[in-house]
Amino acid sequence: MTGRPTTYSPDVAARICSEIASGKSLRRVCKPAGMPAASTVFLWLSKHREFSEQYARAQADRTAYWAEEIVEISDDEKTDIQRSRLKVDTRKWLMSKMAPKKFGDRVAKEISGPNGGPVRFDVSGMTDEQLAALETALGGIADVPGEDAGDNQD
Repeated sequence: MTGRPTTYSPDVAARICSEIASGKSLRRVCKPAGMPAASTVFLWLSKHREFSEQYARAQADRTAYWAEEIVEISDDEKTDIQRSRLKVDTRKWLMSKMAPKKFGDRVAKEISGPNGGPVRFDVSGMTDEQLAALETALGGIADVPGEDAGDNQD
């Protein structure tokens, strides 16, 4: 009786990535006989750059698959509503963690000065070079219509 394969195989790696891209978890992909253990796959990911890149693409494809699946789950009128909600929420949560820039909640931070007023900087002691660097870093966000940036207002 032979055990699970441990030697890297591009064919097995491609099969794993195909299954991942179709929405399956690595645990589920590795379950059938003849497939490597998940720990072996993680070892392959650390040792084989091409597989690591292929796996990353498969994970991105999986989030797109889940997005499509959410629509199908939501539109299915025959299933248990609580179960459907759990499926949708689970996929949404996983997607937000695996691809936060694309599927995560957008967080905006606002910085304000005393009493909610504007933030003021004293730049009077800065050299021209420092002022130019600050202006570049701020990217024009410090420009306020009707005010001269050089004014030191209290």
